Amino acid sequence: MVATEESKVVRGDWIVPTAGKVTFAVFYNGWAPRQVWLSSTRENADLAAAGAPFRDLPLRTIRRSHVEAWVKQMIATSVWWTFGLLSS
Repeated sequence: MVATEESKVVRGDWIVPTAGKVTFAVFYNGWAPRQVWLSSTRENADLAAAGAPFRDLPLRTIRRSHVEAWVKQMIATSVWWTFGLLSS
């Protein structure tokens, strides 16, 4: 077992066992403050992230379909239009 893990490290295939276990909310709350954004951009990003239906899911479980549904939800509820993030 150890030899297998060591060979993964050598090949560059080893993945930290805890990778992807952090939730989207925890990731976003740590990542967003480090970004260089205008205050309005940060506010819009915070609003969008707060409404993510997968906010409490571990990152490794979030699928493309989750994100696509989230975007459709925001468009349907006019969040993007209200804040001028998309133009008609």
